[in-house]
Amino acid sequence: MVVVKRSLLAVLCVSGVLAGCGGGQGSNASDSSQVHTTSLGQGVVTYSGRILPAATYSLGGVTTVAMAGATFSKVYLSPAQNAQNSLITFDMGGQIWTYQNGVETQITHGVLGARNPSTSKTGLIAFCGLDGATNFYQIYTCNFDGSGLKRVTSSSFNKNVPSWSPSGTKIAFENADTENLYTVNADGSGEAPLTITGASLGVDSFSNAAWSPDGSKIAFDDFDTVKGHYEVYVVASSGGTATEVTSGYSTNCFAPAWSPDGTELAIQVAQNSSSQIDVVNVQYGSRAEVAVPPSGTGYYTPHFSPDGNSVAFDALTGSNLVIDTQLLGNVGNPTTIITSASSTAWAGIPYWSSYFGTKTFIGSGGQMATAAGFIWSQLGDGFGSFVSISATTPSKLTITQQSPGTSGSPSVFLAKADAVTKIVYSNSYYGALTAITPTGSTQALISISTTSGQVDAIGPLAEPATLSSAAANRLAYDGKFTALYDAKGKNMAPAGASHVEFDKRTGALASWR
Repeated sequence: MVVVKRSLLAVLCVSGVLAGCGGGQGSNASDSSQVHTTSLGQGVVTYSGRILPAATYSLGGVTTVAMAGATFSKVYLSPAQNAQNSLITFDMGGQIWTYQNGVETQITHGVLGARNPSTSKTGLIAFCGLDGATNFYQIYTCNFDGSGLKRVTSSSFNKNVPSWSPSGTKIAFENADTENLYTVNADGSGEAPLTITGASLGVDSFSNAAWSPDGSKIAFDDFDTVKGHYEVYVVASSGGTATEVTSGYSTNCFAPAWSPDGTELAIQVAQNSSSQIDVVNVQYGSRAEVAVPPSGTGYYTPHFSPDGNSVAFDALTGSNLVIDTQLLGNVGNPTTIITSASSTAWAGIPYWSSYFGTKTFIGSGGQMATAAGFIWSQLGDGFGSFVSISATTPSKLTITQQSPGTSGSPSVFLAKADAVTKIVYSNSYYGALTAITPTGSTQALISISTTSGQVDAIGPLAEPATLSSAAANRLAYDGKFTALYDAKGKNMAPAGASHVEFDKRTGALASWR
């Protein structure tokens, strides 16, 4: 079942957190020690003290809310369960990419031969890549935005096709040299082979491990020595005797992928010198065709969508490999979502993540202890960005929108306090946080893109900023900027700046001097 929650702005207005949809006086508490909890669309906020006027902005599908003036002790988000809050990872040109809301993003750059991505519910991607130190393909992990790269394994054999356990604590993978299955803890400890037995199993030919949603089983493919072709099997995640689930087939079956409810496996089935995608019931062995390719093409390596209604897979079309999605029950009508850049950089091995889970940004279990205010942006129901702001005196922090009021102006906010002591922000739900510690700053300009909902630029100020004249499509400020940080946290003006301009159409940092 797909759950679509109300938009952030609608819930803000209905709940009374804001007096009006264009901003206004927020909910105030005369007792500064009293703790309040309120819902904000897809999030929950806990604070003490008095919330000063909140600023909201909505344009082009992007909604931004800013709250300030209290001590925020807990802010967590529970994103809507829809396609905007999941992503597809894939490999192309020896690197790992993500696809979300129509945008393809390369997230790995320094690992050679990166391939076979798998996503965890905790926001990590596992993949294989060539390690220069050991000269073997090892297992790596990183955040959804590519940050936090870590090599997990270091043993002297090649690894392939990692698969996360549902808890995100273990990874199953194939020993690509001997074709045995192994598991390893996410921190790299406890690497060990799985002991798998079965009367018709081939010797050293296990591959394409896939962990079941409940964590109790692992599916894989193996050569059936009696039938003379590959079959799909299921074994307990601790090892043991494997059970064949594709006994009704008389042709090769590969690359199993579990349905979200754990009752079915999507598989690649060899047919007439090509391959199609089928779904087979794990308990009963019943099967159904999902995607049958036209003559001369082939479909490979399926993976279920998080709602279980669609399957993503590789599609070989002529000399190009693309990624298609197929709605179950709609055989023969796939939708191409990712087209590889060239025949030498094919897009392949799609892995559809689970819906994004609940995440704490401020408070216990989060990466920000407390804050005096925050800015949170959404693109439709999808996460845009989150910014927390700390001040010497939380009650003195205000956040106000600074655009001149035209419909095409960017969402630029001014954070002002007796001293702005820290700004922490992220443009990726499961990505790394960027922390800024301004020196001698009482204000900061924060620009949010009106096309993506992401932070475009942050400029701490030692003196108040004033609107300045600029070209028709620019929004300009004069002031004593101590630095200018871009979306990825790079300081674009380490020596400071006195004049900054933003693009009115997008909110992007346009120029500075």
